[in-house]
Amino acid sequence: LTHQLEEFYISLLLADSLGMMMVYQVYNSLKLDPIQFKKPSIGLCLAMVLVGFIFLLGMWRYPAIIYLILPVLVIMSFELRLLTVASISTLTFISLITATHFELGPFVAMTDQATAFELMAFTFACAITVFGLSLQQYQMRLAKESGERWKLAAEHDVLTGLPNRRAFMPALTKEHHRSLRLGHTYCAVIWDIDDFKAINDTYGHDFG
Repeated sequence: LTHQLEEFYISLLLADSLGMMMVYQVYNSLKLDPIQFKKPSIGLCLAMVLVGFIFLLGMWRYPAIIYLILPVLVIMSFELRLLTVASISTLTFISLITATHFELGPFVAMTDQATAFELMAFTFACAITVFGLSLQQYQMRLAKESGERWKLAAEHDVLTGLPNRRAFMPALTKEHHRSLRLGHTYCAVIWDIDDFKAINDTYGHDFG
């Protein structure tokens, strides 16, 4: 009796934790990565088809193949948006729990407690892994986009939007090395307008 109670409480703890995890990852994804209505990408379509194929094959033919869902979800976490991965993984786990309720799949054991424990342990571990990787990739994407914005701001003039000296010198160096490598000549053209200061003084720098 003590062992059965212990299994029951562990299963209950895992079930509650899994429920909170699935709700939290969708909520957090909506907050960090709002819905953007775009045409579904080829990668998203292939990922959904692959997850569905593995799920159906694992439920009806080869139960052990269901464990391949985790590697597929991990790969998705590197390629797709945070909200997309959270939604697909949550739907997958709900479908897995539903199928196990109807005694399908690899998690059906001799007792209900053992079935619940195996199912919740697998889905909970998968949910934490996938959400953690997705969140990490989201943070890395934000850092990359922020770096690109700072680089763009540092290398372009605020008023005209044209590249400045910080962007021009590396480009000139690159062209020089390429000319040496290929044996081609190149030239740099400098335009200057005489007495341009008079325009700025008369009409203002914005006009100039």
